[in-house]
Amino acid sequence: MDDSQKNWFMVAWPVLTAVVGMVWIAGSSSQEVAEVRKDVEVVQPLVARVAVLEAGASTTKEDLQEIKEDLAIIRDYILDKGR
Repeated sequence: MDDSQKNWFMVAWPVLTAVVGMVWIAGSSSQEVAEVRKDVEVVQPLVARVAVLEAGASTTKEDLQEIKEDLAIIRDYILDKGR
């Protein structure tokens, strides 16, 4: 190799490495963005469901309390009938 080829190689090698690295990083970032979008599509409906469940949590507690009270009345009625 003569001096001009050595100089060209010394300049081109880091530039080529940087360009390949940037392409690699861009591809990796694109893949990560695609994965995040997929995760958002999966999670978004679940967030809406959780919000609906949270909104109805207080009424669910009240309903369960009423069911417990009704069961206690039925149990007492059955026990009194058995005597």
